[in-house]
Amino acid sequence: EITTDSISIGRKIRLYAEDTSDSITAFRALSCAVQNDVSRYYILRAGCGDGLVFPKHEGFQTSGHVVLSPYFDAFKLARGDDTVEFECRFTECAGFCDGDSCTVETNGRRRRSLNSVLQRPIFAKSGKFKTR
Repeated sequence: EITTDSISIGRKIRLYAEDTSDSITAFRALSCAVQNDVSRYYILRAGCGDGLVFPKHEGFQTSGHVVLSPYFDAFKLARGDDTVEFECRFTECAGFCDGDSCTVETNGRRRRSLNSVLQRPIFAKSGKFKTR
């Protein structure tokens, strides 16, 4: 959880999302991008890491009404200004969906839970943070 308006490059951080409305049963991360004034980079796609910021077989953890990313080193995008913001897309689960958003079976294929059926998309966006 970032509770400041600036982030030191290389600092260990993680993203945190919580539903405090009690209007949904559960939710799971689908995608997450970091962006600035000209660039956008997806660090999470289809629930799984991009392979650079997060390992490809690792996703965000859901526990009840809280979703947490793995820890990662803060960074800035190569093009654009020194600010970053995070924009994530979640799905409401039809039922219980605790665990990793990127569940992988031993044969390397992703396993989709029936409880992860997209009920309605949920979008969340952080404020802008200055990288230094």
